[in-house]
Amino acid sequence: MCKLVEAALQNADQCEEELARAAELHELELFKQPPPEEECSICFIRVPTMPTGKRYESCCAKLVCCGCSHACQMTEGDIKCAFCRKPTPASADESRDQERARVMGKEKEVDDANAIYNLASDLFDGERGLSVNRSKAFDLWLHAGKELNHGPSYFAIAQNYLNGHGVRRDLKKAIFYWELSAMCGSVRGRRNLGANEWKSSNFDKALKHWMIAVRDGDERSLKDIQKMYKDGHATKDEYAEALNSRQSYLDEIRTFQRDEAAAFHSTYKYY
Repeated sequence: MCKLVEAALQNADQCEEELARAAELHELELFKQPPPEEECSICFIRVPTMPTGKRYESCCAKLVCCGCSHACQMTEGDIKCAFCRKPTPASADESRDQERARVMGKEKEVDDANAIYNLASDLFDGERGLSVNRSKAFDLWLHAGKELNHGPSYFAIAQNYLNGHGVRRDLKKAIFYWELSAMCGSVRGRRNLGANEWKSSNFDKALKHWMIAVRDGDERSLKDIQKMYKDGHATKDEYAEALNSRQSYLDEIRTFQRDEAAAFHSTYKYY
């Protein structure tokens, strides 16, 4: 009997070590700086992380920055895709069908994360002529996240668990999907993780999350770090590092063309 107890205790110790190692590896992965947003398909400069700073062209699945999109609109009118110059869909139904073709096409390369995300959002809310089907929406978001590393899809699931929209409210699941979204590059997911750690008084982890978000240009996270500095939870050097990171991001994404677009209308704001 003593040998059995000893073996059980050894197994328990091994399990604890494995769990601790798994938690350590998870944290290492969680706090990695994700790769930057892809380049604009026209000017080849990194697209902004801000949603209004880029456009998804459903006809050709290209991501185009606000500057190139605006420049095309000024020369061609709002009638053609900025990249492939195909006519813009004449109606919401046509736009929806164009995106659905990129979700349900027979060829594998048509498995388009942005189109899947948009279709899921339409199904969740019953938009663009579709009936509400939240179960299907969740399945699509999960597919885009798991198979295509699509951060916004994971973030959408997290927000629904946070607010209890279509599912039972569950903060643990919201945090889990925030983490997945952040590891896929979602700045909003990263910001929310920082806010959650702040509420729990885990200031070191909050600062880590917000520093990563600031390196991807998130102004709200910079303001949160400024508040941490004023409250004594971040050092002067850490705040200075955050300011420098934000400036480095702006230096990377700013162009005259994008500034022109942002000045033309707020829907082109990119930082």
